[in-house]
Amino acid sequence: MARVTPRPASAVRDLAEHIPDHGLHLIEGAGHSLWRERPDALREVLQALLS
Repeated sequence: MARVTPRPASAVRDLAEHIPDHGLHLIEGAGHSLWRERPDALREVLQALLS
């Protein structure tokens, strides 16, 4: 089960816009332990970054 975070994704999006050449990949339904909660989605993002 995903933990609810007090920090909304919009805050992370706003921060990312201030970082040159940023990449933001929001994995829906994942909390702080996304490698346990959404391992397949995390794997897809990491494979895309490394290819």
